[in-house]
Amino acid sequence: MWNLQFQAPKIIEASIWSAVPDSFRVAQENQWAKINKPGQLIDSFLEGPVFDAKGNLYVTDIPYGRIFKISPDKNWELVIQYDGWPNGLAIDKEGQIWIADHKQGLLRLNPSTKLLETVLSGPENSHQHFLGLNDLILDGKGNIFFTDQGQTGLHDPSGKVYCLEPSGTLHVVSTMYPVQMVWYLIVLACFYLSPPLEQIMYGVCQSLLVLQLVKWERSKLFLERVDLTA
Repeated sequence: MWNLQFQAPKIIEASIWSAVPDSFRVAQENQWAKINKPGQLIDSFLEGPVFDAKGNLYVTDIPYGRIFKISPDKNWELVIQYDGWPNGLAIDKEGQIWIADHKQGLLRLNPSTKLLETVLSGPENSHQHFLGLNDLILDGKGNIFFTDQGQTGLHDPSGKVYCLEPSGTLHVVSTMYPVQMVWYLIVLACFYLSPPLEQIMYGVCQSLLVLQLVKWERSKLFLERVDLTA
């Protein structure tokens, strides 16, 4: 039987730990804001928080192509600014920062030398660019999973989730399903299960099958309700 003796959730008041310094705020028209925040002047839009081994917090500023480092004592440093829309960040075992960039693709940054290099600008053996990378995560074996979401969503489930192996092999993990749905499953698998790559792929496929069946089952139940009340 179900346990329905729920307790009220504890309310935790959120507070601002740190904010973009005024010296780094740039309110001006830009292409990213026209697409995502039309009619607004955006001085910054932070994303992709990730910590390094020393406790420094790295974040991206998408519309202005900036990556900041925030020290434990809350000092902000502009690591790099370039022509891109950096979104997700991940740091590998060597301290290299991997960037899922909506405009440029999959990038890698050396935080010490500030060397920025393009790893992938589009699918292998293709002259096309990605739709627009959004997020990424590394598993314990060095595989890099990243989403090519673009402007897709539930209305247009044409985005893809890719995996770049340490050997350089790139393959599609999932397609024809909403990217966000698959991404949550992969993040959970990498963080909490740490299975080998083939098990992650199998788990994703199995979960998608279940989700698809549930979706259709719910549609069927909905139609039956409509018929009963007609």
